[in-house]
Amino acid sequence: MTWRYEEAGHRLEGRSHADGTCVYLEGPLHLAVRFAVWYRRLVPPAEELILCDDAYGFAVTVDVEVIPATVEWAVRAHE
Repeated sequence: MTWRYEEAGHRLEGRSHADGTCVYLEGPLHLAVRFAVWYRRLVPPAEELILCDDAYGFAVTVDVEVIPATVEWAVRAHE
């Protein structure tokens, strides 16, 4: 299943891996980060949640109490 979210002319598309271990996102970084922070609230705290690109050029852990700006800063620090 693929889903889309649009905001202010920007589109984020997502789909989950068949076994549920990964969510693939395509779209602007700010929307992907906001999704990851929102999704973190759905994942049990004991489970690690990592936001990364398709080549693992960055891999940022999304902690339970993190805010989007902190995650986006960590991603941009790896660019």
